[in-house]
Amino acid sequence: DQLKAKPDPTVNGRYDWVKLEIFDQIVRDCSGGDWQRFLATCDKDTRNFIIARLGYSVSAMLAPQEVARQRLTLDALLRKFHRIPRRVWKMMTNFFATDLMRVGRFRRSGEVHRYMHDIYSLSRILEGAGFHSIQRVDALKSEIPNWERYELDVVGGEVDGPLGLYVEARR
Repeated sequence: DQLKAKPDPTVNGRYDWVKLEIFDQIVRDCSGGDWQRFLATCDKDTRNFIIARLGYSVSAMLAPQEVARQRLTLDALLRKFHRIPRRVWKMMTNFFATDLMRVGRFRRSGEVHRYMHDIYSLSRILEGAGFHSIQRVDALKSEIPNWERYELDVVGGEVDGPLGLYVEARR
């Protein structure tokens, strides 16, 4: 509505991002999709808007070396060590794979969203699977003891996906 009433480059950038944010999650064929290219070319106001929307994930994407340096502990290093054989295997199989095989493998990897839920659709699915006490929470709240220790939704004090849908249920 803002753009129809009065064209504005700042609002244009936000519009372009929101459209990309939604559709790129579904149609991308490689890790990160078109996000990195957009982030590299957008203006400062749009970049700040994106950081406010997405939190830690986009901050890490924009400054990977800085974030990696801050988070590099012995525990973090050991958690990543087991990935080395998997990465070597992936490099070898990608070398012999066709483009279609690489795209197919990527699209089955879990990064691509196959569906996006709202609270109503997710609640119905959870109820149908036998869950009860379904409630929407935020990234900082959980019934799980010591939730913050797991750093699943808040990393280094920064929310990863402030606009995400956070739901807890009991079975």
